[in-house]
This record gives sequence, C-alpha cells and structure tokens, in this order.
Amino acid sequence: MKRKKIPRPEYPRPDFVRNDWLNLNGWWNFEFDDENRGLELEWFQNPRFSKKILVPFPFQSEKSGIADQSFHDVFWYHREIAIPEQWKDSSRVLLHFGAFDYQGTLWINGNKIGDHRGGYTPFTLDITDAITHGKGDLVIRGKDTQGKSQPRGKQYWEPDSADIFYSRTSGIWQTVWMEPVPDPYIASLRIVPRLHPALVSVSVKIKGRGNADRLVVTILDEKGEVAVKETAPSGNKATLDIEIPSARTWSPEDPFLYQISLKLHEGENLKDDVQSYTGIREVRRRGRQILLNGSPIRFRGVLDQGFFPGGIYTPESDDVIRRDVELIRQLGFNGARKHQKVEDPRWYYWCDRIGILVWGEMPSSWEFTKEACGALVLEWPEVIRRDWNHPCIIAWVPINESWGLPELVENTEQQAFLEQMACLTREIDPTRLVVDNSGWCHIDTDIIDLHCYTGDPGEMKALLEELIRTGRADKHFEPPVWVGCGKDRGQPIVISEYGGIALEPDVDPVEKEGGAWGYGRAASSPEDLARRFTSLTRAILDNPDVAGYVYTQLTDVEQEKNGLLSFDRQPKIPLLEP
Repeated sequence: MKRKKIPRPEYPRPDFVRNDWLNLNGWWNFEFDDENRGLELEWFQNPRFSKKILVPFPFQSEKSGIADQSFHDVFWYHREIAIPEQWKDSSRVLLHFGAFDYQGTLWINGNKIGDHRGGYTPFTLDITDAITHGKGDLVIRGKDTQGKSQPRGKQYWEPDSADIFYSRTSGIWQTVWMEPVPDPYIASLRIVPRLHPALVSVSVKIKGRGNADRLVVTILDEKGEVAVKETAPSGNKATLDIEIPSARTWSPEDPFLYQISLKLHEGENLKDDVQSYTGIREVRRRGRQILLNGSPIRFRGVLDQGFFPGGIYTPESDDVIRRDVELIRQLGFNGARKHQKVEDPRWYYWCDRIGILVWGEMPSSWEFTKEACGALVLEWPEVIRRDWNHPCIIAWVPINESWGLPELVENTEQQAFLEQMACLTREIDPTRLVVDNSGWCHIDTDIIDLHCYTGDPGEMKALLEELIRTGRADKHFEPPVWVGCGKDRGQPIVISEYGGIALEPDVDPVEKEGGAWGYGRAASSPEDLARRFTSLTRAILDNPDVAGYVYTQLTDVEQEKNGLLSFDRQPKIPLLEP
C-alpha cells in the first residue's frame, strides 16, 4: 500500500498551543471485531491486526483506505509509539484524541489506561507510567452502535443514506497527538472577554504535584505587548482580570484577535508555557435585537452540516476548512449555524480569524430514554467547555426540532428535560445566547427561532407579521411556537432554516426517499436560484423586528441537493469578491 504524508499535520488545538508536540496521524493497524471476541482473545495484549487505516479518517470513508460503510459495531486500532529523546526530562506525557465516535478504551503495553464516551468531544490520558523504555504498543477498542439513544446527529442508523440522514463516522475522526508537560502544568484555560471596561478574564486549572506560585498573563497585538499581569494560584486554580487599554473589538467587519501568553512559574523556574488568543466582544439581546458590542446586528447565517467528500466528518486538510469559511463570507453571509455536528476546532479558529458569527449545536439523540438524556447531559457540557474560548460563537443550541423529544408538545417530562438543557447551558456559559429548541416548541429561549420552508415570500411575510402581532403563528405554522410555560417575552426573532432550493433537474421535491431532493420546486437555472434566494431573504429582512436568518444550506450533502455550493464546493451562484 502506498504510504502518504501525514494527514492533517497542523496543530489541532489552536486556542491552547504548546510548541512541543508529536502528531500521531498516519497509518495504523486496524481490525473489525464483528463477533465481539477481541477482549476474550486479549487483542490488547496481542494486536495482530490484518488491515491498515489512515488516521484520522473514519473507516467508512474513502480516504481511510478501508471505505467500508457496512455495520461494524466493534473495531480495534493499534500502533507503536516512541517518546522523543528530547522529552526524557519532561515530567509527564499526555496523549490526546481530538474526537472518537463513540466509545473508546485505551491500552498501552497491555495495561488499561482509560476510556471515554462521546463522539464529538476530545479526551486526554496521561500515559507516562505505562511507557516502557520510551516505547509503547498503543491499542484502542472502539464501539459505535446504531442505537438511537447516543447523540449521533445526521449519522443514519439504517444501511444506506436517505432523506436527511447521511453516512456514519466511527472511531478516530480528528487528530491524535502526544505532548510533554512539566510538573505542574496548565491543564485547561477559560477566556472571557468583557467590555466597559475592556478586559479579559482568565481562569486556568493546574495539575501536578509541584507548587506553582506565579501565573503571568501577557496580552499582545501585532505590535507587541499590550498588557501584562500576574497572580498567585490558589490550590489548583488561578484567575485574574487584565484590562486592555484602547481595546479594539472583534466583529465580522473587523475580526481582530489579541494573542495571549500564559507562563506558569515555580520560584525562578518557568514550568509551563501556553499560547492562546481572544477577540474582545460581547453578545447579548435587547428586545427584538441581537447586540454585538452593544450595537444591533443582523445574523445573516447559512446552515453548515460539515460533511466532506471522501472524508465524511473529516476534512482532508486545513486548507479545505479555511476555504469553507471563506466561501461563507464570499456568498454574502456573516454567520453560520453548525448543524448537528461539533466541528473540528480548526473550523472555529478560521471563523475567529475571518470573522464569521457561529451558533454551536449539539448533535441529537433520536429517542427519549434515560440513556439518551444521560448521554446528552454528559457530552453537551464537554462541547461547551471545548469551544468556549472562540469569540466567533455567539449562541448555543442544545436541542434541534424536538429531535429525541417526540412528544414535547404534551409530555411534561420531555418539557422539563428541554428546560433542564437550557438551564444547564446558561449555567456553564452565561456569556452567550441560548436557543433551547431550534425550530419550534420553545420553553426557555433567548431567541425565538423558526424553521420555515415555504417557497412563497408572501407567506413568509405573513408568518412573521402574525408571530410578532400575536406571539404565535398558528395560521401559517403547524408546530406550536411555544409549549409548556414558554411565551413570547419580546425576544429576537430569527428564521433559522428556510430556502433549501435545489438546482438539479432530477431532484424530487416531495418524495425524499426517491434519491436526490430539495425543498419545494427546484430552480431552473443559477439565475432562478439567486432570484428566489433573494426574494425569500428580502421577505425576512423587510421586517424590522426580525434579527436574522439562516439559509439552508451551504453545500449539498450526499443525496440532499439544496446547497449554494455543490458537495465538492463548486458555487451554484456567483461569489462576492474576496
């Protein structure tokens, strides 16, 4: 088999950077375990696997070298690792997985190190004590069933993609890497920008047995040092506020980022050195308006589902990720709703750099069970904590279209769970807006958002007028806007899905099961697509009480052919000049 260069060689965690690290992407050994006998046969001790897989691509994808989309609920990975000689004086070695769908258990040299559950969030394990003479056999057992109680988003539990459901992703689908850390070291970082006065609140957690006595935080712009402040840790935590004189705020029009240096000292010794960044911005709501840095802004967003040709969930390169974000801008949008996927951290980084406002959304479970509720409550906080340093994110969406809550209209238990998810989100991150249930059936939301796929601009206008006049939209909208104790309190209104217009002669506007499809009648030409997109969007923007929109969608995804770009990212309508 022809060997390639290491895929995805860039540093995978752009808001928490250490200079010394080792990328473990590349060819690994691999095996399916369809009889689920690997534990019995002790494959973690004797991993004689027959296949090769190109990490970080999931085995279902073409780029993995396996391209097997049939059901394999249990599977194993193996590779040898060697600790670089220059790390021999480091205190600890950490092993990081960017994402592993859905459950993973890790062994080093036959010793179990740990496990993780959740297909969209990273996990880190200290492997120092398991390494022998600087080397180790790394073995991972993966499990990813078709159960509807695990958060799976648009990954279909049936054999073939159909309707709004697409190809599955199992196992490793983001970068795997190692890094050396001292004792003590900075384990996590929380950055909260604030206005009036402009400052950055920095909170770090510290791990290790050492006694760090000083954390020094430096803020820099393109000319150099802007502000510096230090504090003494208290236990395993350190917090400080550092003011930024004459601060330059972050916005889509001016996505200016400050660099942040964090240095942890023990006496005269520098123990740890981490680099990050932030944008000085504040998001809140006032009446029907969304405010960015105290000024009203209209969210001009596009739905982005994050599927990639050949890689399914995994983009081929950082250039591909950056190009997707640039195309959002060139299509005239200032925002994106990342739909039913927690994206690679590099995507949020490029949104920070290029200036795209983002709604972050939790992938859904598809049934209401104790297991499903527990899985969401476990993973959603991990999602928020992974991404909360990105200034581009202005809203969190824990539930979409009542998926996983099929009886939400009448079932008080399901209503209570929805309210719990909204409250949990605010408790973890009170600095952003919360959309409790995108689409309809709101209980406790900062934004009244609706999904409306009418192709008639007049009907869109009438729906919005009724919603603003009565707080409901019963004449034009079948699901109730409010359930339980929810009611219109004058929140901002966003049509967060609409359009979905196809541009292909063979799409079926009604029977989605028949293959390629779009919402409603397909456009007859690129000019017709642009005209209909414009007229529907104008019907939304003509209403001054509407705070924004999210058009469906950025790209085609497999059989769903309603993107403004084809699946291979070719524009269907003219782009704006970059």
